[in-house]
Amino acid sequence: MAYGILSPPGTDYGPCSTLCSHQDCLETRRRSQELCPFCKKPIGYDVPFTHYENQTWHLSCLQDHIEMES
Repeated sequence: MAYGILSPPGTDYGPCSTLCSHQDCLETRRRSQELCPFCKKPIGYDVPFTHYENQTWHLSCLQDHIEMES
């Protein structure tokens, strides 16, 4: 299963450390605030996430969800 990790603000691959209008920075900040449908917490930074059934999940939450369904 493929996954991604959002780098935190101010790091080499993360958004700018201060709020800006760069499209990449805005999109990264927006994605970090998406709520995981399993735990209802933001995806955040430095945490593996993936997409499943048109939703963004923490990778560990999706694994738990799939195990519970089995």
